[in-house]
Amino acid sequence: MRKPFVFGAVLGETLFIILGKLVSNRLTPLTISTMMSIFGLIMFLPFSIYEAKDFDLSSVGIGDWLNILYFGVVVTVLAFLLMYQGLSKVSASSAGVLTSVLPLSSVILSFFILKEQLSLTHLLGMFFVLIAIFFISKDSSDEELETKSSISQ
Repeated sequence: MRKPFVFGAVLGETLFIILGKLVSNRLTPLTISTMMSIFGLIMFLPFSIYEAKDFDLSSVGIGDWLNILYFGVVVTVLAFLLMYQGLSKVSASSAGVLTSVLPLSSVILSFFILKEQLSLTHLLGMFFVLIAIFFISKDSSDEELETKSSISQ
């Protein structure tokens, strides 16, 4: 049952990067980040209203509100700004390769910070991701060398 969700997540991330690259040449990173935040607000507002009907907001402490603020500003706005700034500078394929580093960093950080166990499956997955990054970056550098040599001739 999980495989369709994983495929959907990968497809969504792919579309997110490609569409972000398309608009990053026309709009500023701040404009794109604002549009993404508004789009997210519109998408999740009905669900939030539904959930808020039965939720006691007075049970949320100041620390919880600070965490929400942190996630809103740093994890959402700042991350989008940096991502779209980067997308305006690199190709969509390069950005796609760089996003494959996210699961690696998640596994490594969860091992060190959360003291989670690393299994053989994790290590094999990390190995395959690194191999994929190597081959993709090798093909990209070979294409760049061929392009440069054909231009100079």
